[in-house]
Amino acid sequence: MKMCEVLEVSKSGYYKWLKKRKNNSPNKTRKEKIKAKIRRLFFQNKKVYGSPRITRELHKEGVKITERTVGRYMREMNLRAIPEQKFVVTTDSKHNNPVYPNLLGRKFNPGKPNMVWTTDITGLLPLCLQTSFSLFAGTVAPSPVPANLLFSICRFIGPFLCACKPSFFHLQVHWRISMCL
Repeated sequence: MKMCEVLEVSKSGYYKWLKKRKNNSPNKTRKEKIKAKIRRLFFQNKKVYGSPRITRELHKEGVKITERTVGRYMREMNLRAIPEQKFVVTTDSKHNNPVYPNLLGRKFNPGKPNMVWTTDITGLLPLCLQTSFSLFAGTVAPSPVPANLLFSICRFIGPFLCACKPSFFHLQVHWRISMCL
């Protein structure tokens, strides 16, 4: 190559420069800018948006790009959308069972001791924990109970209710079944 001799540059140096110049092409800089926008949109939307939604957002910003290209760039950056959890309704309001009136009426400051107590039974089979809470004194009385819920209520809460004689008692139950595979 005559040009290398004239400029007094080695052939390998010329090809290294040429390769470096190709790496800074307009397409590569455009790709890096789009990747930055994809990353911004991905984290801005709490890692929920996948390539279809991100493509729509980029179109709104005036970027011309296909969903397939966005998906490829996301794979290159190891960005995977986390699907949103569907809202699950756990309360069955459509039943014929009696609904008890709200005796507390959101008045959480009773005037006298032993007027209002709440309790919570949380079970992670085979263990259970029952706590009772006085809204007047702000005291908590925890006690471990057996996993048989009916037995627990009769054996542990019954005597407690008889001793305190509260005018209102709220029971809330959480139950989780743990399976060993």
